[in-house]
Amino acid sequence: MPPDQAVDGDPTDRRSRRRRAAKRHEPDATDTDGPDREQTEEAEDGERQARAPWHFKVILVGSVVYLGWRLYQGISWLAHHL
Repeated sequence: MPPDQAVDGDPTDRRSRRRRAAKRHEPDATDTDGPDREQTEEAEDGERQARAPWHFKVILVGSVVYLGWRLYQGISWLAHHL
């Protein structure tokens, strides 16, 4: 059966999957400590700014360490071959 003719509620129907996903991620109206509060922080001028997730910070630190090590290796190689 083509996707646009799928029966409503059929697990293969994209619209049904989107509706189910949206229901799972609806914020609770009584929840004051939701994702907005932990993902943003108040700026000095009162505007909210999004914070970077922890795994992005880990990848960033790892990349800086790796590139620093490669820079050290490159300088060392140049010193020995010039």
